[in-house]
Amino acid sequence: LLATAAMAQPYAYVPNYSANTLTVVDTSSNTVVSVIPVGIAPFGVAVSQDAKRVYVVNRVSRSVSVVDTATNTVVSSIAVGALPFSIALSWDGMLAYVSNEASDTVSVIDTVDQNLIATVSVGDGPEGIAASADGRRVYVANLKSDTLSVVAPAANTGIATVSVGDGPAGVAVSPSGDDVFVANSLDGTVSVVDSSSLVVGAIVPVGSTPYGLAVSPSGSQLFVPNVGSSSISVIDVATRSVSSTIGLSSGVRGLSFSANGTYVYGTAQGSQRLVAINTITRQMVASVSL
Repeated sequence: LLATAAMAQPYAYVPNYSANTLTVVDTSSNTVVSVIPVGIAPFGVAVSQDAKRVYVVNRVSRSVSVVDTATNTVVSSIAVGALPFSIALSWDGMLAYVSNEASDTVSVIDTVDQNLIATVSVGDGPEGIAASADGRRVYVANLKSDTLSVVAPAANTGIATVSVGDGPAGVAVSPSGDDVFVANSLDGTVSVVDSSSLVVGAIVPVGSTPYGLAVSPSGSQLFVPNVGSSSISVIDVATRSVSSTIGLSSGVRGLSFSANGTYVYGTAQGSQRLVAINTITRQMVASVSL
């Protein structure tokens, strides 16, 4: 089982759930350059803005492995809640937020001291998590309660709950912070939430079992991987509609953009591969065995 890849060009960092490792792929040559032992059942991953640290969520170990990218070694391990799923970094990289699916909480980590500093209660079965660029909000998709929790980092407390679709599993925030996108895995839709009013302004039908979604760097497009239908729905953010659908040979669970937005990377289910898709031609241009 593979989770999403996190990008820090030219490198992609891919957790390998069953192997308890993190694979490092050089996307300029599409080759594996390192395989790093981490905790048990690694799943979520995030890279610091300076690309010096990679944070890996280990579901069975109930921990976050901190990887030094200069040496490709684990330099620290931080205990979190039960069945941690995803991780998001604050805009300045000083804090990390981890959704704990079985604890119904978010763990807040000080990335400088590498300590757990707070635990925030959210909805039932939190999975996807994302932080706004202005540092004022953290959004958590709660799979079992069909809600989006809104957390205020300044106080480390929940400030609102928004009802969304069935089985929300992924969440992303537009670069402007105006829109919050929620992938509803059980009803094949994406809810678009206005971050000011916290009202669902649009519901966009996509494919089967949408999961981890990604907003383009320009904020104009949203790429939604549909695990159940082996496709990616491309949503035009301005019109709130699907502009194209990219067919794949297998489903991908999560996506991550290159810095310039030309490529989007995902991990193919059941085949241990990292795939690269050209966002202009909508064609798969590379497949790397992991």
